[in-house]
Amino acid sequence: MKIDRLISIITILNNRGRTTAKELSDRFEVSVKTIQRDIMAIDRAGIPIVSYQGKDGGYEILESYRVSGSVMSPDDVYIISELLNGIGKSYNSKHLENLIEKFKAIDTKETSNRILIDFSSWGSGDKTKKKLELIDRAFSEKRTLSFEYSNINGEFSNRAVEPIKLILKSMNWYLYGFCLSKNDMRIFKVRRMDNISLGEKYIVDREYSLDDIFDDRAKDIIKLKLKANEEFIRKVDDYFEEYKIDGKIIEVRLPEDEWVYSLILGLGNKVEVIEPEKVRNIIKNRIKEMNNLYK
Repeated sequence: MKIDRLISIITILNNRGRTTAKELSDRFEVSVKTIQRDIMAIDRAGIPIVSYQGKDGGYEILESYRVSGSVMSPDDVYIISELLNGIGKSYNSKHLENLIEKFKAIDTKETSNRILIDFSSWGSGDKTKKKLELIDRAFSEKRTLSFEYSNINGEFSNRAVEPIKLILKSMNWYLYGFCLSKNDMRIFKVRRMDNISLGEKYIVDREYSLDDIFDDRAKDIIKLKLKANEEFIRKVDDYFEEYKIDGKIIEVRLPEDEWVYSLILGLGNKVEVIEPEKVRNIIKNRIKEMNNLYK
């Protein structure tokens, strides 16, 4: 929308000072002539814009009209800015970029700079980030998404979805939407979505509730009793947020699924499943299968 672009241009000129029409046109993906008309509209609205010609030319807001204060404290602004920057490292969005720009206008030099937030994954890969960019485009253009999906049990299916919400939970991104393939609301882990493509535009506004979207996983919660060695006990906080410990016995509540089996197997000889017997037997059988594989 034009009004959003005008507000964002004002913010950029306020924060960065002198900026060229070409820089603004590249940022907002419009022509230089459109930016020039926007500048005239901003000036007519009562925010004086000064134009400079030549090599170091560009536009800037008259110094006496620049904004430097906020109703929020520097600490408030610093924490919100870090959250926005942290999200921005894994999720690109024009709206997010413009919001980050707005917070740059406020001086945070008096803060302790005690927090650094980064929601990006370990390593240099940007596979998930590219997926999120395409999902964001589907939201902006109100288009369906088609993709191949692998569930937690390794089962593959083709899906077509009307996107409703993009969710960041426990350091993982999820897409919540109306699945046309299943004719119902579904939630998908973005990392398990592959070969994503944009589909047709849709106009239906679905009714939905976010209260129970993770309930299916919560229904299968079990109490695990693990016998751990001293090395694991020293590092238990790296794996579990809530647990009980009595000597070498750790009790923890987790959903029983492939993730839990992979976690236990990945811990190798550091832990032994004591209870429940069902999970103990599953782990024993998988260890036997692994042993046979490497014979």
